[in-house]
Amino acid sequence: MTRDEIRTHMFTFFKKCSSDDFQSVCNYKGQTLIQSVRDLFRNMMPEYNHLEEAKTNPIILEIINEWVSNGLLAFGNKNDLDAQSFGYISVTSYGEECFQNEIILPYDPDGYLAEYKAQVASVDDITLKYLGEAITAYNRDLLLSSAITLGVASENVVLLLIESFAQALPNTTRRSSFQNRIRDKWITSQYTIFKAELSHFLNQIPTDLKQDLDTYLDGIFNFIRVNRNQAGHPTGNMPVRKVALHNIQMFVDYSKRVFDIREFFLNNSFT
Repeated sequence: MTRDEIRTHMFTFFKKCSSDDFQSVCNYKGQTLIQSVRDLFRNMMPEYNHLEEAKTNPIILEIINEWVSNGLLAFGNKNDLDAQSFGYISVTSYGEECFQNEIILPYDPDGYLAEYKAQVASVDDITLKYLGEAITAYNRDLLLSSAITLGVASENVVLLLIESFAQALPNTTRRSSFQNRIRDKWITSQYTIFKAELSHFLNQIPTDLKQDLDTYLDGIFNFIRVNRNQAGHPTGNMPVRKVALHNIQMFVDYSKRVFDIREFFLNNSFT
Protein backbone atom coordinates (compact mmCIF):
# COMPACT_ATOMS: atom_id res chain seq x y z
CA MET A 1 0.00 0.00 0.00
CA THR A 2 1.46 3.37 -1.02
CA ARG A 3 1.81 6.41 1.22
CA ASP A 4 -0.93 8.25 -0.68
CA GLU A 5 -3.28 5.25 -0.33
CA ILE A 6 -2.61 5.12 3.41
CA ARG A 7 -3.24 8.87 3.67
CA THR A 8 -6.54 8.57 1.77
CA HIS A 9 -7.80 5.80 4.08
CA MET A 10 -6.76 7.82 7.14
CA PHE A 11 -8.51 10.91 5.81
CA THR A 12 -11.74 8.91 5.39
CA PHE A 13 -11.28 7.47 8.91
CA PHE A 14 -10.94 10.89 10.56
CA LYS A 15 -13.78 12.30 8.47
CA LYS A 16 -16.03 9.63 9.96
CA CYS A 17 -14.48 10.18 13.38
CA SER A 18 -15.44 13.86 13.32
CA SER A 19 -18.95 13.23 11.96
CA ASP A 20 -22.16 12.03 13.58
CA ASP A 21 -21.26 8.56 12.27
CA PHE A 22 -18.31 8.41 14.66
CA GLN A 23 -19.47 5.30 16.56
CA SER A 24 -18.23 3.07 13.75
CA VAL A 25 -14.61 4.17 14.14
CA CYS A 26 -14.11 6.25 17.31
CA ASN A 27 -14.53 5.99 21.07
CA TYR A 28 -16.09 9.43 21.20
CA LYS A 29 -16.80 11.99 18.51
CA GLY A 30 -13.51 13.51 17.34
CA GLN A 31 -11.32 11.39 19.61
CA THR A 32 -9.85 7.90 19.23
CA LEU A 33 -7.02 5.69 20.38
CA ILE A 34 -3.94 5.89 18.18
CA GLN A 35 -4.01 2.09 17.98
CA SER A 36 -7.46 2.36 16.36
CA VAL A 37 -5.80 3.99 13.34
CA ARG A 38 -3.45 1.01 13.10
CA ASP A 39 -6.39 -1.38 13.53
CA LEU A 40 -8.07 0.33 10.58
CA PHE A 41 -5.52 -1.31 8.27
CA ARG A 42 -5.58 -4.62 10.14
CA ASN A 43 -9.32 -4.85 9.60
CA MET A 44 -9.11 -3.66 6.01
CA MET A 45 -6.67 -6.29 4.79
CA PRO A 46 -6.98 -9.94 5.83
CA GLU A 47 -3.41 -10.51 4.65
CA TYR A 48 -2.11 -7.72 6.91
CA ASN A 49 0.84 -9.26 8.77
CA HIS A 50 3.74 -8.14 10.94
CA LEU A 51 5.91 -7.42 7.90
CA GLU A 52 3.21 -5.24 6.33
CA GLU A 53 2.59 -3.57 9.68
CA ALA A 54 6.30 -2.79 10.04
CA LYS A 55 6.09 -0.93 6.72
CA THR A 56 2.79 0.81 7.40
CA ASN A 57 3.14 1.92 11.03
CA PRO A 58 5.94 4.48 10.43
CA ILE A 59 3.94 6.03 7.57
CA ILE A 60 0.81 6.22 9.76
CA LEU A 61 2.82 7.97 12.47
CA GLU A 62 4.40 10.40 9.98
CA ILE A 63 1.00 11.35 8.54
CA ILE A 64 -0.46 11.80 12.03
CA ASN A 65 2.43 14.12 12.87
CA GLU A 66 1.95 16.03 9.60
CA TRP A 67 -1.70 16.60 10.48
CA VAL A 68 -0.79 17.59 14.04
CA SER A 69 1.66 20.10 12.54
CA ASN A 70 -1.08 21.34 10.17
CA GLY A 71 -3.49 21.78 13.06
CA LEU A 72 -5.96 19.07 12.00
CA LEU A 73 -5.18 16.72 14.90
CA ALA A 74 -3.85 17.02 18.43
CA PHE A 75 -2.30 14.41 20.67
CA GLY A 76 -4.39 13.61 23.73
CA ASN A 77 -7.98 12.92 24.70
CA LYS A 78 -9.77 16.27 24.42
CA ASN A 79 -12.53 14.95 26.69
CA ASP A 80 -10.23 13.89 29.54
CA LEU A 81 -6.81 15.54 29.91
CA ASP A 82 -5.33 13.17 32.48
CA ALA A 83 -1.98 11.41 32.45
CA GLN A 84 -3.37 8.55 30.37
CA SER A 85 -4.83 10.74 27.64
CA PHE A 86 -1.82 10.80 25.36
CA GLY A 87 -2.54 7.37 23.94
CA TYR A 88 -5.32 9.19 22.12
CA ILE A 89 -5.52 11.41 19.07
CA SER A 90 -8.20 14.09 18.78
CA VAL A 91 -9.62 15.99 15.82
CA THR A 92 -9.30 19.74 16.36
CA SER A 93 -12.04 22.24 15.54
CA TYR A 94 -10.07 23.25 12.45
CA GLY A 95 -9.54 19.58 11.59
CA GLU A 96 -13.26 18.89 11.83
CA GLU A 97 -13.88 21.74 9.40
CA CYS A 98 -11.23 20.38 7.01
CA PHE A 99 -12.35 16.75 7.17
CA GLN A 100 -16.02 17.64 6.76
CA ASN A 101 -15.75 20.59 4.40
CA GLU A 102 -16.90 19.99 0.84
CA ILE A 103 -14.29 22.48 -0.39
CA ILE A 104 -11.39 20.29 -1.50
CA LEU A 105 -8.29 20.60 0.63
CA PRO A 106 -4.77 19.32 -0.04
CA TYR A 107 -4.46 17.14 3.09
CA ASP A 108 -5.72 14.16 1.08
CA PRO A 109 -3.74 14.45 -2.21
CA ASP A 110 -5.50 11.58 -3.99
CA GLY A 111 -8.91 12.87 -2.93
CA TYR A 112 -7.97 16.43 -3.88
CA LEU A 113 -6.82 15.44 -7.38
CA ALA A 114 -9.82 13.15 -7.94
CA GLU A 115 -12.22 15.94 -6.96
CA TYR A 116 -10.22 18.46 -8.98
CA LYS A 117 -10.43 16.27 -12.11
CA ALA A 118 -14.16 15.89 -11.53
CA GLN A 119 -14.55 19.69 -11.46
CA VAL A 120 -12.04 20.45 -14.24
CA ALA A 121 -12.66 17.66 -16.73
CA SER A 122 -10.51 19.17 -19.49
CA VAL A 123 -7.36 19.54 -17.37
CA ASP A 124 -4.20 18.30 -19.09
CA ASP A 125 -1.62 15.85 -17.74
CA ILE A 126 1.16 18.44 -17.34
CA THR A 127 -0.99 20.67 -15.11
CA LEU A 128 -2.01 17.63 -13.05
CA LYS A 129 1.62 16.53 -12.68
CA TYR A 130 2.79 19.86 -11.27
CA LEU A 131 -0.34 20.35 -9.17
CA GLY A 132 0.20 16.92 -7.62
CA GLU A 133 3.82 17.82 -6.83
CA ALA A 134 2.69 21.11 -5.26
CA ILE A 135 0.23 19.31 -2.98
CA THR A 136 2.73 16.63 -1.97
CA ALA A 137 5.34 19.30 -1.19
CA TYR A 138 2.82 21.31 0.84
CA ASN A 139 1.92 18.27 2.94
CA ARG A 140 5.59 17.67 3.69
CA ASP A 141 6.07 21.33 4.64
CA LEU A 142 8.29 21.97 1.58
CA LEU A 143 6.71 25.36 0.97
CA LEU A 144 9.33 26.66 -1.48
CA SER A 145 8.88 23.60 -3.68
CA SER A 146 5.11 23.85 -3.37
CA ALA A 147 5.09 27.50 -4.47
CA ILE A 148 7.34 26.78 -7.45
CA THR A 149 5.44 23.75 -8.75
CA LEU A 150 2.05 25.40 -8.26
CA GLY A 151 3.41 28.38 -10.20
CA VAL A 152 4.48 26.08 -13.04
CA ALA A 153 1.01 24.49 -13.10
CA SER A 154 -0.53 27.95 -13.25
CA GLU A 155 1.83 29.06 -16.02
CA ASN A 156 0.97 25.98 -18.06
CA VAL A 157 -2.75 26.70 -17.69
CA VAL A 158 -2.29 30.24 -19.01
CA LEU A 159 -0.01 29.13 -21.86
CA LEU A 160 -2.71 26.67 -22.96
CA LEU A 161 -5.25 29.50 -22.80
CA ILE A 162 -3.08 31.76 -24.97
CA GLU A 163 -2.49 28.94 -27.46
CA SER A 164 -6.22 28.28 -27.78
CA PHE A 165 -6.93 32.02 -28.13
CA ALA A 166 -4.66 32.12 -31.18
CA GLN A 167 -6.73 29.36 -32.79
CA ALA A 168 -9.92 31.39 -32.28
CA LEU A 169 -8.64 34.54 -34.04
CA PRO A 170 -10.72 35.43 -37.10
CA ASN A 171 -8.21 34.94 -39.91
CA THR A 172 -4.80 33.53 -40.73
CA THR A 173 -3.14 36.95 -40.98
CA ARG A 174 -4.22 38.05 -37.52
CA ARG A 175 -3.39 34.64 -36.06
CA SER A 176 0.11 34.64 -37.54
CA SER A 177 0.73 38.19 -36.36
CA PHE A 178 -0.29 37.29 -32.81
CA GLN A 179 1.80 34.11 -32.77
CA ASN A 180 4.84 36.00 -34.07
CA ARG A 181 4.49 38.62 -31.33
CA ILE A 182 4.39 36.06 -28.52
CA ARG A 183 6.98 33.65 -29.92
CA ASP A 184 9.99 33.09 -27.61
CA LYS A 185 8.65 35.62 -25.09
CA TRP A 186 8.53 35.13 -21.30
CA ILE A 187 5.13 34.31 -19.87
CA THR A 188 4.61 37.85 -18.56
CA SER A 189 5.20 39.32 -22.03
CA GLN A 190 2.96 36.73 -23.68
CA TYR A 191 0.25 37.44 -21.14
CA THR A 192 0.44 41.22 -21.69
CA ILE A 193 0.14 40.79 -25.48
CA PHE A 194 -2.70 38.30 -25.03
CA LYS A 195 -4.69 40.61 -22.73
CA ALA A 196 -4.32 43.49 -25.18
CA GLU A 197 -5.52 41.35 -28.11
CA LEU A 198 -8.31 39.79 -26.06
CA SER A 199 -9.80 43.21 -25.35
CA HIS A 200 -10.92 43.43 -29.00
CA PHE A 201 -13.08 40.32 -28.67
CA LEU A 202 -14.50 40.47 -25.15
CA ASN A 203 -17.96 41.28 -26.50
CA GLN A 204 -18.00 37.86 -28.22
CA ILE A 205 -17.29 35.89 -25.04
CA PRO A 206 -20.27 34.66 -22.97
CA THR A 207 -21.03 36.76 -19.90
CA ASP A 208 -20.58 33.90 -17.45
CA LEU A 209 -17.04 33.27 -18.74
CA LYS A 210 -15.84 36.87 -18.76
CA GLN A 211 -17.43 37.85 -15.43
CA ASP A 212 -14.69 38.80 -12.92
CA LEU A 213 -12.11 37.89 -15.55
CA ASP A 214 -9.61 40.42 -14.24
CA THR A 215 -9.86 38.86 -10.78
CA TYR A 216 -9.13 35.39 -12.11
CA LEU A 217 -6.38 36.39 -14.52
CA ASP A 218 -4.75 39.62 -13.38
CA GLY A 219 -5.42 38.82 -9.73
CA ILE A 220 -4.97 35.12 -9.03
CA PHE A 221 -2.61 34.26 -11.90
CA ASN A 222 -0.26 37.12 -11.03
CA PHE A 223 -0.43 36.42 -7.29
CA ILE A 224 0.58 32.77 -7.80
CA ARG A 225 3.25 33.88 -10.31
CA VAL A 226 4.76 36.39 -7.86
CA ASN A 227 4.87 33.76 -5.11
CA ARG A 228 6.54 31.33 -7.50
CA ASN A 229 9.17 33.90 -8.51
CA GLN A 230 9.91 34.79 -4.89
CA ALA A 231 10.33 31.11 -4.03
CA GLY A 232 12.49 30.44 -7.09
CA HIS A 233 15.08 33.12 -6.36
CA PRO A 234 17.50 33.41 -3.40
CA THR A 235 15.54 36.15 -1.63
CA GLY A 236 15.57 34.44 1.77
CA ASN A 237 11.81 34.98 2.02
CA MET A 238 9.98 31.81 3.01
CA PRO A 239 6.38 31.32 1.86
CA VAL A 240 3.76 31.65 4.59
CA ARG A 241 1.97 28.34 5.14
CA LYS A 242 -1.50 29.92 5.19
CA VAL A 243 -0.76 31.73 1.93
CA ALA A 244 0.46 28.47 0.35
CA LEU A 245 -2.78 26.75 1.40
CA HIS A 246 -4.85 29.67 0.10
CA ASN A 247 -3.09 29.51 -3.27
CA ILE A 248 -3.76 25.78 -3.59
CA GLN A 249 -7.42 26.32 -2.75
CA MET A 250 -7.74 29.27 -5.17
CA PHE A 251 -6.16 27.24 -7.94
CA VAL A 252 -9.30 25.10 -8.29
CA ASP A 253 -11.77 27.87 -9.22
CA TYR A 254 -9.12 29.86 -11.06
CA SER A 255 -7.99 27.02 -13.33
CA LYS A 256 -11.56 25.82 -13.85
CA ARG A 257 -12.49 29.25 -15.22
CA VAL A 258 -9.40 29.34 -17.44
CA PHE A 259 -10.05 25.86 -18.84
CA ASP A 260 -13.71 26.76 -19.46
CA ILE A 261 -12.61 29.81 -21.45
CA ARG A 262 -10.07 27.67 -23.29
CA GLU A 263 -12.83 25.26 -24.30
CA PHE A 264 -14.80 28.21 -25.67
CA PHE A 265 -11.79 29.37 -27.70
CA LEU A 266 -11.21 25.86 -29.08
CA ASN A 267 -14.80 25.47 -30.19
CA ASN A 268 -15.50 28.96 -31.53
CA SER A 269 -13.95 31.52 -33.89
CA PHE A 270 -14.06 35.28 -33.46
CA THR A 271 -15.47 37.48 -36.17
